[in-house]
Amino acid sequence: AERVAKLFLTKSAWAMILALLVALLGLRYPFLPRHITLAGSLSIGIPGFFLALMPNPRLYRPGFVERTLRFAVPAGAIIAFTVLGTNLAAERIGIPTAHAQTLSTLVLTLAGLGVITILEWPLSGWRTAVVSAMAAGLVLALVIPFVREFFALVVPTPAEAAAALGIAALATAAIAAMTARVR
Repeated sequence: AERVAKLFLTKSAWAMILALLVALLGLRYPFLPRHITLAGSLSIGIPGFFLALMPNPRLYRPGFVERTLRFAVPAGAIIAFTVLGTNLAAERIGIPTAHAQTLSTLVLTLAGLGVITILEWPLSGWRTAVVSAMAAGLVLALVIPFVREFFALVVPTPAEAAAALGIAALATAAIAAMTARVR
């Protein structure tokens, strides 16, 4: 239950921090509602459902709220700043809006899968299957034309795809480094 709570609160933290940053800085929000639906489904909703059903051999330990917040708020901040930085960099170098939004959606979803990987480490069995299936779902959303159109995505260039993977990996590494101190 604690891992799932951390997952859902991380989403709440990045959503709140990103909204505040966009409002305070007067920037365009980096996503359409459809992008949030896709990212949230693949990195929070669907995996959260399956992960909550898995047996948890860990015993209760006092300090649930403090541990959960000490993970979720910094992880959410890392994701919010990463997504905003990605979007601003894409705009600055002249990447068209649809590509910048797709890039931001990829970074958000992949960083979310990184959070799941961190929370469920070491991955094995069903946990590996869930993360792999969600990553495959993201790829399918990009390659199946009617799904891609529904979610208002564009096929990223190889450079954009590589950038999204690299940026999300850096965000995940930053979250993992922060997590090592929180536990």
